Amino acid sequence: MPHCEFPGCEREVLAHGLCVPHDGQRRRGSKLAPVRTDMQRCAFENCERTSYSLGLCAPHYNQQRRGQHLKPLRVVKAAGSGWNDEQGYARTTRDGRTVRVHRLVMEEKLGRTLDPSETVHHINGDKRDNRPENLQLHYGGHGKGVALRCRCCGGEDIEAVALERTVV
Repeated sequence: MPHCEFPGCEREVLAHGLCVPHDGQRRRGSKLAPVRTDMQRCAFENCERTSYSLGLCAPHYNQQRRGQHLKPLRVVKAAGSGWNDEQGYARTTRDGRTVRVHRLVMEEKLGRTLDPSETVHHINGDKRDNRPENLQLHYGGHGKGVALRCRCCGGEDIEAVALERTVV
């Protein structure tokens, strides 16, 4: 794995050639500075995060504070493979821009780029389920829990077509 571009930092790269702490400094607009290396690790078994309070990392501390049993955290994807945004959609970087994964999957399925007015709907409502068979192309907005089907045959392979105007 490549190392952080900050002089003397040996951490793995997260984004923009920087490790997690240095990329955080960059995003906050702070001047890049050395990161503390004397931090303790979380006391929870096999947790590699840095201690936040009471010997636990922030997620484990919050579990304890809420009275929950401490449990392992979800596995984080490898650096550069993507992340989830605030709405819960998987995102990744392509050609220097951030894109939602479900749009990339639909573009690959259709063999073309999507128009900005086209939206991609998760049929089962799970924003993390980006299987092609769970995605449906819509034009404009769409409601949660709604999937388009042909009224006649029940098929999902449908397309929008322009209606012909007839003069009465």
